[in-house]
Amino acid sequence: MKILIDINHPAHVYYFRNLISILKEKAMSSTAIARKYETIIGLLEFHKIDFIPRNSRPKKLIFKPFCQLSATLFNIRQSLRVKPDLFMGFASFPVAFCPCLFNRPAIILDDTEHNRLNHALY
Repeated sequence: MKILIDINHPAHVYYFRNLISILKEKAMSSTAIARKYETIIGLLEFHKIDFIPRNSRPKKLIFKPFCQLSATLFNIRQSLRVKPDLFMGFASFPVAFCPCLFNRPAIILDDTEHNRLNHALY
């Protein structure tokens, strides 16, 4: 089984690191896609988790939709390369969109019940 995991925040590294190590022990494949953010990259390297870096978060709010589009297109390209059986993410629109294209299941976790815009997107 191949799992694609999208990491957008440093806390997500801690959330998914045990799962990634269990998958390695069971000889299953996992691919982590991480947002280019110094703390995220540092944590992934510290825990020896292989990852593929993608775009960073824009500084101006006006560019945020383009960043989401870029992240989604990046995840689509990586999905074509990796061919995952399952997508996982934490409040991630790209993880919600890609499974629709590839007819695969997704597990999207969330801890912000009041964020209706994100819920509408994914």
